[in-house]
Amino acid sequence: MDIAPWAKPNHEREDAQRENEVLGMSGIYGVLQTGMRSLLAQQRGIEVAGHNIANVNTPGYSRQTVNLKTSTPVMGSQGVIGTGVTARESERVYDQFVGVQIENENEELGRWDAQKTALERVEIIFNESSDSGLSKTMGEFWNTWQDLVNNPSGNVERLALLGSSETLAFEFQNTYNKFSPLQDDLDISIAATVDEINLKAAEIGNLNQKIIEAEGGGLHANDFRDARDMAVKDLSLMIDVTTYEESSGSLNVNLRDGSSLVNGSITSKLSTMVNDAGYRDVVRASDPTVSINSTISGGKLKGWIEVRDVIIPEYKGNMEDLVNGIKGVEATEVVTDAADTLSGGEFFTISSPTTPAATNYNVWYSIDGAGAGPGGNEIEVAISATDTAAQVASKTAGAIALEVDGSGNSVFDVSVTGGATLTIASVVAGDVTDSADNDTGFTITKRIDGGDGVNYYHRQGYGLDDSTGNDFFSGTLAGNNFAVNSDIADNANKIAAATEAGLPGDNSNAIAIAGLQNALMMNGNTATFDNFYNSMVSGVGTKVRDAGMNHDHHTAMVSHLENYRESISGVSLDEEMVNLIQFQLGYDAAAKLISTTDEMLQTLMNMV
Repeated sequence: MDIAPWAKPNHEREDAQRENEVLGMSGIYGVLQTGMRSLLAQQRGIEVAGHNIANVNTPGYSRQTVNLKTSTPVMGSQGVIGTGVTARESERVYDQFVGVQIENENEELGRWDAQKTALERVEIIFNESSDSGLSKTMGEFWNTWQDLVNNPSGNVERLALLGSSETLAFEFQNTYNKFSPLQDDLDISIAATVDEINLKAAEIGNLNQKIIEAEGGGLHANDFRDARDMAVKDLSLMIDVTTYEESSGSLNVNLRDGSSLVNGSITSKLSTMVNDAGYRDVVRASDPTVSINSTISGGKLKGWIEVRDVIIPEYKGNMEDLVNGIKGVEATEVVTDAADTLSGGEFFTISSPTTPAATNYNVWYSIDGAGAGPGGNEIEVAISATDTAAQVASKTAGAIALEVDGSGNSVFDVSVTGGATLTIASVVAGDVTDSADNDTGFTITKRIDGGDGVNYYHRQGYGLDDSTGNDFFSGTLAGNNFAVNSDIADNANKIAAATEAGLPGDNSNAIAIAGLQNALMMNGNTATFDNFYNSMVSGVGTKVRDAGMNHDHHTAMVSHLENYRESISGVSLDEEMVNLIQFQLGYDAAAKLISTTDEMLQTLMNMV
């Protein structure tokens, strides 16, 4: 006799239930379920193929694939019975190593692109391709001195010399002044790029949050990951970074010095501060007084900072050297160190030739009020223990500039021509010394050994009016006042062509000055003025060429890596069309299966 199902033991009821499920899976309804799964799987394949086709031209898009897997079979009395197909989450095709390579090359490309563009503007400043370059102007200046040699009392020759001299001074000052607007433009670009970096960091942080939320629920955040990779790529063009991915899917972004820029959804902002030279240094917003310029080694920031703070000051310094050499002014370069290398009381000695001749001045340092001067003519430089080398240089220049003679004129022409480089003009050669205990940590070198320039000879000579002791040139490029001495500009008869008074036909002093053109006055008495200037202009061209070559190289490398990435992750329309046809045929077949099964059910129903 049959036993009712509810009356059977528990294990027998469970076995019967499983048997009925298996029979259901293997029966007509099981075929319907298999068809339904197939429809959904093929539909998912069509959706993914359509998504790929739609993004064939989307920058940074990574091709996606749908993972089809056989559904879990069931075991019944008739054996193992298949249950169809299941479409799992789509995955993107991506090579992380290639992505890192692209980021690294982008950093170099950004650096050299910025540097190339800036140096091309420097090259335009010198503009030696035209007939109005400094080289031609210097040639005309020396030629008019030679004309004065031939006719030392001639009014026409004196006026011509005065005109060429004023043109020379104007061209030098005008060329020198063109560097500052370029530095200002680079400064604006640096500040704007810092703002862009903060925006990209915030974008990466927001995408991290979306990826964590999506993948925490078991999904694949393919499109969010592509968007994040593009943001990191854009970021690497601006500044050098390192990245690593957490198990949660979050991408952490660090600067090269190891400090965090993006950690999960949390971002650390960058900012800028105005340094002693009046330009913006990059700082962390959390530590706004400490510059991180020296730790930046890639991206556009590196290129712009290097041109603004290193290359342009070098050219400005070279021009000051050239002008000082023509004038015959001694100059000294002092490269300062940070305040933490000093203990207070250290000093170096400089000597002025005019107040009175060979007067020594001891430039000494007090740190937060501590330290004692060495005595004599002291120039105290008050610094803080936390001052950087650039701040020490700026404060040193400020203190020296305050020293005046009995007429209220500055004793020294002093300027900061580089981050921590101090240039002191009008210094007696050989009289610059380090402190007695030799522990300032500073580098002190004589930049120009040319005391016998135009001014030197002109002071010793005599004009047609028997005037003497007049400098021919006055002022400095850094002071924006380099010009022909106003007394001479007002009266060409004061041009000193003679070495003795009362001899209007004497041309011996003019000969000495004209001879300076071919004298070895520059680079430690190894180069003429023309040699020095031509070498400087040639150096500009070399830097432009090198920057261009590096830019082209890294452009080619990025292009190669992008093409390689496309070969892995890019969308092929031919391949996607094949996939689309395959999934379409699969969908049609699944629909036919369901239609056939429906007819079978109708047949069974009609038999009842």
